[in-house]
Amino acid sequence: MATRIAGDAPVDFTFRGVDGKPYSTAEARQQGLLMLVFYKVSCPVCQFTNPYLEKFQQAYAGKGFQIWGVSQDDASATTSYARTYGNVTFPQVLDEELKATVVYGLVSVPTLYLLDSGDKILWQTAGWNREELNKVSQMIAERLGVPAIKIVEDDDPAPVFRPG
Repeated sequence: MATRIAGDAPVDFTFRGVDGKPYSTAEARQQGLLMLVFYKVSCPVCQFTNPYLEKFQQAYAGKGFQIWGVSQDDASATTSYARTYGNVTFPQVLDEELKATVVYGLVSVPTLYLLDSGDKILWQTAGWNREELNKVSQMIAERLGVPAIKIVEDDDPAPVFRPG
């Protein structure tokens, strides 16, 4: 489990995206909800989770919600990963020097955070947890005032939990 959990203060960073652009968490948080997904390209649980994360992008992007993949790898490996595992369309940013990873105290990946403009982390989970993904989808929808989607359907054969 990560050192920083829901209720703790978020720490802002400016990451470089694989597209070469800067991505500021402080700016993004002022625009609405921001989900950060820390991962490593070689992590099988991260690979498994990625297509489900794209559902957040498809359902809530442009409605006051952003999701960023925060890669602990280089740009080339990250770009390949995003295409291979879920063909994700949300921004991929780089934490190559692991500065954010260290500050957030991550001990496993994937680790996900939901942030807003406030001074507390709204939600956090580590590994694969279908119940938590559906729970945060409901939370996002309520905050945005839009219908919620189920990220993992009841009949989906995905496991209930997988540690990262």
